[in-house]
Amino acid sequence: MDSKLITNFNSKALIRQITNSLHACREYGLELAWSDVVPYFYLLVFRVLDAVILQQSLKLGKGGSTTVTGIPIDGQKLMVAKFGDSRAVMSRNGVVHQLSVDHEPSNERRYIEKRGGFVSNIPGKRAVLDGQLVIAKAFGDKRLKIHLSSKPDITHQAVGDQNEFIVFASDGI
Repeated sequence: MDSKLITNFNSKALIRQITNSLHACREYGLELAWSDVVPYFYLLVFRVLDAVILQQSLKLGKGGSTTVTGIPIDGQKLMVAKFGDSRAVMSRNGVVHQLSVDHEPSNERRYIEKRGGFVSNIPGKRAVLDGQLVIAKAFGDKRLKIHLSSKPDITHQAVGDQNEFIVFASDGI
């Protein structure tokens, strides 16, 4: 899979799906607080985006992709959704705080085995899904999709003047 192609596709599609969902809520007169709505949008959008990527696998390739994203809410909260080996960290008063956790196969063993997959412990390496992946959640990856989840972990953090910076990154930060 061309990583630039899928990254470009993910970022544009994610924004489009969130925007479309917000417009749909407004059309139906739903007046909900952002903090109530965003977790549901994330769940919906990640699943829809995963399905679109799988449908486009001939064009995008058969591999997979991870992601991390954040949505500020009312200038007081940051909602973070992620899966795979993408990461988010925030500096507050000079101390770095992790905003996300890794999705290693060993942490998702029950889910993987329930769906017919297996987790291997390779000496000197992290646990591996079906002998191939060191992550347990991802977009796409058609070959292993039955054992991969597209449900993101969603967390929220208070933000304010004490926050210096936030970093969203992928692949080994």
